[in-house]
Amino acid sequence: MPLQLRWIPSFSASAMHIAERLATGRILLDARLAELLAEPAMKLRQAAETCNLSLENFWRHLLPLAAQIENNRQLAQRVAVRLLGAQRVGDTLAFTIGSAISDLEAAYRLAVPDIDEQLRLRIGPLREMWEGRGPGLMILIGQRTEPELIVDAAEIIVVQPVTGGWGAPHLPYNSVSIEGVLTNPRPELPEVVRIAWMVAQLNCDLPAYSQNLLQLRVPYLTSLAMIPPVLTAAEEVELLRYDVPTIAAALEAWDIPVPDRQQAATILWQWFEVFRQGDSRWRTALEAMEQLFPRTT
Repeated sequence: MPLQLRWIPSFSASAMHIAERLATGRILLDARLAELLAEPAMKLRQAAETCNLSLENFWRHLLPLAAQIENNRQLAQRVAVRLLGAQRVGDTLAFTIGSAISDLEAAYRLAVPDIDEQLRLRIGPLREMWEGRGPGLMILIGQRTEPELIVDAAEIIVVQPVTGGWGAPHLPYNSVSIEGVLTNPRPELPEVVRIAWMVAQLNCDLPAYSQNLLQLRVPYLTSLAMIPPVLTAAEEVELLRYDVPTIAAALEAWDIPVPDRQQAATILWQWFEVFRQGDSRWRTALEAMEQLFPRTT
């Protein structure tokens, strides 16, 4: 059965994306929008800190859940339960974070009153690019890893493009988020390849692939491991050239933190060549990836 994607334009997820970008010191292309949302974004961050939520994990769960849950107090409670467990989440915590989310969304609505229409229009170009090349890419990626690794269905959450191109997979939610750019910001790495790279990661947290890995590291290791098979698949359909410089470009464009980009690109190239020439399972390849990119903190 072909991969089924559900495209979701999300005002709320867009607001959370902007808040995360601002709260982590990223620069928005729209200086006016950054100025208008800086204060409510920082207040949301402070609310999470006050409630003793890990900021990294807070943002990781907040954005995909924002596309699913309309009630902001329920959204806050769901995120907190994910991070702290149900026994430690009370009404005060849900009210504190939920109120900060509502304030952020109110400021965002005033700043961009037509955002819903903008997002609906931005789905079209991405979806058209995907329908032309995406399904074939996913088949090729499955051939280069394991066919069972590719999900049957996923959600694509489209958010406002505020940094000129961005995307993130949400493994626990079988979804990915992507800025709804109208053209490819980097022609050498088309957005359809970014989407394929994100969607290809969504099953990697299944026990069959990750049970011997430290669970907190699975998203990071998977983001690295999926670069070579995705790029080789993209080369076969003539979307790009697969080589070490292109791997390095993907590490940069897709915002994957590594100590040395060129060294990491060379390691990934060599790792995938070993995998392709052998008969290892994808699970074994991911375990090898953990040894190649150990924790530094």
